[in-house]
Formats: sequence, C-alpha cells, structure tokens
Amino acid sequence: MKRILGAVAVTCLWATTALAAPPDAAPRGRIVFTSDRTGHRQLWSMSADGQGLVQLTKGAGGDDFPLWSPDGRRISFLSNRDHPDREERDIYLMDADGSHVSRLTDTPFEHHSPSWSPDGREIAFTLKTGEKWDIYAIDIATRAVRRLTNDPVAAYSSTWSPDGKRIAFVSERDGNAEVYTMAPDGTNVVRLTNNPAFDGLGGFSPDGRQIAFMSNRDGRAEVYVMDADGKSPRRVTNHAGGNWLGSWSPDGHWLVFTSKRDGNEELYATDLTGTHVERLTKADGADYAPAWSPATTP
Repeated sequence: MKRILGAVAVTCLWATTALAAPPDAAPRGRIVFTSDRTGHRQLWSMSADGQGLVQLTKGAGGDDFPLWSPDGRRISFLSNRDHPDREERDIYLMDADGSHVSRLTDTPFEHHSPSWSPDGREIAFTLKTGEKWDIYAIDIATRAVRRLTNDPVAAYSSTWSPDGKRIAFVSERDGNAEVYTMAPDGTNVVRLTNNPAFDGLGGFSPDGRQIAFMSNRDGRAEVYVMDADGKSPRRVTNHAGGNWLGSWSPDGHWLVFTSKRDGNEELYATDLTGTHVERLTKADGADYAPAWSPATTP
C-alpha cells in the first residue's frame, strides 16, 4: 500500500543526452526523488535531464515521497528518522537544499501522500489509524489539523488543484479504487473515473485543466491523462515493465514517472503523446516517487 499511495523507491551512471524535446522546448527545473542506492531510502535531486545529482538527506532512517512547496523553497517528505525502530512515518519539512529539517507531525500513525495547498499554508495528507486510511489537512504555522474524509473504506493520495478550489483523491467507496475530487473542506465529492480496474492518482496539470493518473485498466500499470472533469481519458505510456506516475513538469508538457522496464525502478520522462521517452536515472537501487520543481523555484 505504501508504494501505491505515493504515487505508487552506490555508484550510478547517468544519461548524458538531453531529453528528446517536442517542438516547443526540452523540460527545465529540478526533480526530487527517493532512492535506496546507498542502502537506505534517502532524498536526491537532479536537473530535468538527469544531470546535476545532489543527495539531500543522509542517515539510517528512511526518507520518502518528497514534494516541493509551491514557491520551490521547501520540500516536504515522509520519514521515520526520529523513530527508526518503527515503520510509521511522520511529515517533515526542509529547505530545498536539504538544510533546516523540521518535523511537522508527531503521531504514532502512518502518514502518507503529503500535498501542499497552492498558497503554501496547508498540507493535505493521508493518515492510517488502525486499518483505516483517511485524508486530513494540517496548517503549517499553527499545526491545527482538520479531517476531510470519514468513509468506512480507504481514502488516500490527495492533491490540490492549482487554484485551490478542489482536492483530487483516491477512494474505494464504490467498491474499488477510483479518482474523485472534493472541495477543500471535504464536501461536494465528485467521482471522475469509473472502471473496475485500479485507478491511482498523479495530480493536476499546472494549468489545472488535466489530471494525470495511474491505472491497470488495460492489464498492467500505465500512466494516463484525463480532463479535470474526468472526460477524455487517454493512455500516455505503453510498456510491460510497469509505469507509476510521479508529477508534471512546470510547463505541463512532460511527465516524470517510475518504471521497471529496464529491470529495476528507475525514473523516466515522457511527453504527453508518449512518443518521447527518456531514461533519467541508472542505479543499482530503486529510484521512485519523483516530483518536479514548480516554475517559481529559485
């Protein structure tokens, strides 16, 4: 469940060629991700072409599922670094260069899928209490927590729309995992996907017009894109190795994702047609949970 919820994680050789670009431009910015290439799950960043690798966190604890703040100055992530003897992870914050780490939550429960509000004031997240997954939001300044879902079945993997008016999430309320949206207070729930297969969430495009998601509706895990109202779903990837979504490039023309097509979990980037695909990492360990920096990154 942990790897699915995130967006469903040594010495390395990096690609030396830039991404094959569509007619407009090659992608820019930085990508932060999780890797266990050192023997522990740690956070790393690199430029959008796979160059400029920087290790952001170190230590024996497991750091996972990073995400940039809207202004690109901070990164949220999950970790059990203060309790390495247990699996449950809390939400932490750090500066984009890995400095000034602070703990945002402090509970004995498992947290997952932190997602920043567009104004940077709140983080929505999934919390597992007992066997139940629900979505909450925490005010970063006051640490006040509010509950957004309270269903008898799992709700998880929330992500805010760029205008802050909707939160997309995955719920099993209708019998299997589907993508929904709700208002920021948890009301006005709307179902977007309706398929007997698993549909997982990637997130809104930077302009808010599309949503990327992962599904095995065609027999294996692939990356899809649909309109923000759930219409016109279309498959982007097509490879038997399995493909798990990460995030959008800041210009909305690319998606970074995880795939095992070359034997282990590595990061790839694709344009929205799926015709331009480039491998970004090549390491002995697993690289996963990539997040692209916003356009405002310093």
